[in-house]
Amino acid sequence: MKDSAATPGRRAGSADEPSPVATGLEALSWAVSSGAAGEVVRHVEARRRRRVRRRIAGVAGIACLGLVGAWLFPQAAATLAVPPIAAVSTVVVAPETRTLADGSIVELRPGAEILVEYGPSSRRVVLLAGEVHFQVTKDAARPFVVVASGVEVRAVGTAFSVDLGKRAVDVLVTEGRVAVTSPPATVEATPAVAMVDAGQGTTVSLEVAGAAAVRSVPSGERRERLNWRVPLLEFSGTPLAEAIPMFNRHGRRHLVLDPALGRLQLSGTLRADDTDSLFILLRNEFGIIAVPGRNGRTELRNQ
Repeated sequence: MKDSAATPGRRAGSADEPSPVATGLEALSWAVSSGAAGEVVRHVEARRRRRVRRRIAGVAGIACLGLVGAWLFPQAAATLAVPPIAAVSTVVVAPETRTLADGSIVELRPGAEILVEYGPSSRRVVLLAGEVHFQVTKDAARPFVVVASGVEVRAVGTAFSVDLGKRAVDVLVTEGRVAVTSPPATVEATPAVAMVDAGQGTTVSLEVAGAAAVRSVPSGERRERLNWRVPLLEFSGTPLAEAIPMFNRHGRRHLVLDPALGRLQLSGTLRADDTDSLFILLRNEFGIIAVPGRNGRTELRNQ
């Protein structure tokens, strides 16, 4: 008879294969008799510790994934429930507009910079660069003064633009009156003052001292010089029911659209005051014509 303790590992499936319990007892008996019991115990304990560490690492990994997911997607569930945002169909490109503390409105052409210095007895704005249009709130006790490279433009309640260039300062008055003071040639000299009314303009040289000449500016030239103030309307599949009111808001005409045409969609870029180009586009694209109506209105309807 063979010594089973000396051969603890028999091939599985053999006819004389002992039960797992018997195999375990034979292995333990062999370890005790050979003096290797301590080594076996250490080996078993090491395997147990490795299994525990693997389980802990697995749990920790799952926990970390959960934390990362919570950090990256804190509102994931809520986001899925929110409907998609509709695409913007109209973009208005307009100059920056600021309302000052006294209610005066300032429009800055791109690149313009100003510094506002308001005090108890005066309102002062320093034009550092570029062109700005002012719509001044009336306050007789506090004159409104714009300073541009030594040139002063003084107003009480009016509208005007000041353009600071490298060689000159241009002033154009659209409402009311302003007083333009040129820098004197010497410290002892008296500054030259020019009164500029609505529809007039003046140019003050920054290279040659002296009084600035005042001249009338035709309406077409005024519009051309101030066209940067007019917003551009960029339409992309915008219903006419939404587009036409924007021309009424920014343009000079009162347009009335046939409600049956409100769902037609407009695409393109137009100036907000360029209703003539709008009429051409509507006629070519949809067969819509502009018909003069009552009280200065313009009706938009099918031919």
